[in-house]
Amino acid sequence: MSDSDYRLEEDSQNKTNLDLHDMSLDPRLPVSDHESDGELSTVGFNDHDTDDEEAGTRDTETLSRQEQNPKEWCFCSNCSIMESELESYCCRESSLIVDGVIGQTGKSCVTHVEIFKKAIEDEDMLKLQANGLADVKRHKDGTIREESLRYTAYSTFLQICNLRFCGRGVRYVLPACVVKRIRELFPSPDGQYKDFIPGLINSRI
Repeated sequence: MSDSDYRLEEDSQNKTNLDLHDMSLDPRLPVSDHESDGELSTVGFNDHDTDDEEAGTRDTETLSRQEQNPKEWCFCSNCSIMESELESYCCRESSLIVDGVIGQTGKSCVTHVEIFKKAIEDEDMLKLQANGLADVKRHKDGTIREESLRYTAYSTFLQICNLRFCGRGVRYVLPACVVKRIRELFPSPDGQYKDFIPGLINSRI
């Protein structure tokens, strides 16, 4: 199942109180294109081998990302299979994330960057942010429910990317590696997640 609580609609009631102004990054428009790191060479292949290689390439191209092993399209080595094609993309396919968040850190994945660890993986910090939500959901003992912590984490990641103001009906789909890590940190007790509910505009970062 896919998790709809990370496709966010920003409104005045659901703004977090944490001021991440000093964490603001270059708000350039994202680009999802990613060029191959290398080229296939046909040197040393006979005609039969070349035909097999081309046929294999065609087969891979016709498969959707949901049907492929994530290793075929993931560049950070942390992505997993997602429920839809739109959700199946890597953090390194976004120039906004690569240039604005990963930058010169030398990290292979945005989930390894220090700001991610401080703002999202620090549960105490995340709970402070969740307490600023108007509709935070709690267990009977008063502790914040995992789904609210996930929602807060997704919202915080958008702020890290300088996308805090989505606009009504605009839903950003986070990279597969980010969703995977946040679910690992704050898993659903029954392992089930809500389906994606499309907005008027649905966009990768």
